[in-house]
Amino acid sequence: MKKWTFEANAGGDSIGGSSYVHNGNIQVDHGAIQSEKRIKYPEMTRGDIELFLLSHDHLDHCGGVPVFLREHPESKVMMTKTSFEGMNFLLKDSVKIAESRAEIDLLQGRKPEPPLFSLREVESLVDRVDFIGDTSWFSPIAGHKISFRSAGHKPGAAMFLMVFPDGTRVLHACDVSVDERALVRGAGIPQDFLNPDVMVVESTYGNRELPDRAKEKARLKEVIRKVFARGGKAVIPHFASTLIEEALPLAEAGFPVHVDGMGRDFTHLYANSAPWCEQDKPFKLSDFGSLFLVDGGCKEEDRFYRRDLVRQPEPVVIVSSSGMLEAGPSVGYVEELLEDSKNAVILPGYQAKDTQGRKLTQLQKGEKITFFHQYVKKVEGQQPELKEYEVTRQINADVIPFKLSGHSGGDKMAKWICRINPKKVVTVHGEPEAHEGLKERTQRLKKDIEFFTAKNGETLEFVFV
Repeated sequence: MKKWTFEANAGGDSIGGSSYVHNGNIQVDHGAIQSEKRIKYPEMTRGDIELFLLSHDHLDHCGGVPVFLREHPESKVMMTKTSFEGMNFLLKDSVKIAESRAEIDLLQGRKPEPPLFSLREVESLVDRVDFIGDTSWFSPIAGHKISFRSAGHKPGAAMFLMVFPDGTRVLHACDVSVDERALVRGAGIPQDFLNPDVMVVESTYGNRELPDRAKEKARLKEVIRKVFARGGKAVIPHFASTLIEEALPLAEAGFPVHVDGMGRDFTHLYANSAPWCEQDKPFKLSDFGSLFLVDGGCKEEDRFYRRDLVRQPEPVVIVSSSGMLEAGPSVGYVEELLEDSKNAVILPGYQAKDTQGRKLTQLQKGEKITFFHQYVKKVEGQQPELKEYEVTRQINADVIPFKLSGHSGGDKMAKWICRINPKKVVTVHGEPEAHEGLKERTQRLKKDIEFFTAKNGETLEFVFV
């Protein structure tokens, strides 16, 4: 008789703060919950955790890793090196943002919320991590065997097959994509991953299909051609860790593409990293003559670079974080380009509720949008001063949403699950209707696969005879 338990601290029947516990001793991910203005974290796992595995470096999966590892000094820690380096960028930025918010709270007379982890804690993570550099099987803790394989979601992203001491085989695949993109091939069907007892899998778009990625990429190029033909510029706000996935095909097509924000760091990371598995694709910046990184050498020079970029007469594509227009250089680019009807703002991904990106998609041409700015002015010998201002712009440029996701739609996921052929499926990382949609689509193809939804804070227990 075999037995296995599973608990989602968060990221089960919702998206955000992914934090999962297998059999009470293996933790996968511990992310941030970013739906609020103030970042939250999942409930902390109690008891001894022998092994911590990170699937990939998106904040909703890695944002709470320093907090988790502080509470669990006993845990071994494993991830790909690409995921570690990307996590490092994001966590250092999180500390900087938290410190800035604390300063602003203090200047506004509120009790500041100190950062939940420090820069020193982030920098010390390297001493805890064992890097996974291939897809071989290994035994990180007594009686267990594990193998990492590409999840196809982004460079460095992994899914894991875990074999527990009693022989129970569990595949954890979240986040995952079966679609090929510029820097990563879609998740495969590894022969030694087939027929697991349980498959824990994301349900993000389980109840709907996404547009064909190749057709969306072709439509994006056509939109850029039209913008260039009328002498305009295009700005693409994007998530830092994956913006290069959209920038490279445009540069390859000959469009002048400038990458800004933290996307520059990730671009250097991917260009200088050896792929850890055959699904991740290598690339060199020197192979793309029309791809440029905004880099003036310092903040002041970057400011001049950006000013000159939006004022130059020649058409240009600017791809910059942040993806939802809540911070980062993308906000400034949109402010500069939004009122000119020759230009276009292209929103390639998900825009969360109450973000400026979501608001922009809901407004019509001719309407106005206001961006709010806060910063702390510091002058040597003087008290810090809070500066606040608003920038209001009329929407004259085209605002065009696209569906260029790092996830796959429900039908593709259902077919992939059926080819893996698990006995049972536990769905995570989705709204309730997405869980149900993935179940329905999969069981139309293979009725005998049992489905269960992981609800936040509840424990699932299975016994296999």
